[in-house]
Amino acid sequence: MLDLNLNSLSGTVPSELALLQGLTLLDLGQNFLSGTVPSEYGTFELLEELVLQINLLTGTVPTELAGLGALKELEVAANEFTGTIPSELGLLANLVGLELTNNFLEGPIPTELGNLRLLTDLELDLNRITGTVPTELGQLVSLLRLRLELTLLTGVVPAEVCNALTLVTDFVTDCAGDPPEVECSCCTSCSEVEPEVPV
Repeated sequence: MLDLNLNSLSGTVPSELALLQGLTLLDLGQNFLSGTVPSEYGTFELLEELVLQINLLTGTVPTELAGLGALKELEVAANEFTGTIPSELGLLANLVGLELTNNFLEGPIPTELGNLRLLTDLELDLNRITGTVPTELGQLVSLLRLRLELTLLTGVVPAEVCNALTLVTDFVTDCAGDPPEVECSCCTSCSEVEPEVPV
């Protein structure tokens, strides 16, 4: 395990850490790291938790992270990631938590995320994602927490999603307002996109 969370580290994320192939946890969160995530980080064979949240990271979420077959937690919230949510993340069959909150991600929610049957926590809020909530999210029958608020999503949350997510205790979308951006009959709470919100 390598836990460097909550220091004042700056500079770029060192690609050399990928040489530590015995790591099960790599936590670089809550620092001042900048630049992109090295593609080499997709080579960890035993890594179960990758935490990069609350930094100054840019670029895209690397598709190479789909190679982390043992990964259970991917936390990259509160950075400056752009581009789309990689559909390849749907290959992370052991993933339990996926936190992409508060970035500049755009485009639709990949339908492939419906393959993450062990997922209990999916947080995509505070991004520029568009389109509608895919029916494939109804396959996430283990889900407890689903955060989709403060985005550019529209439309109606499919009945297939509401009917399947019976364990969810925290489901938030932009279903407030008149008219609401998203119509949701099963959300536990509704938010409304405000003009000052940087989405």
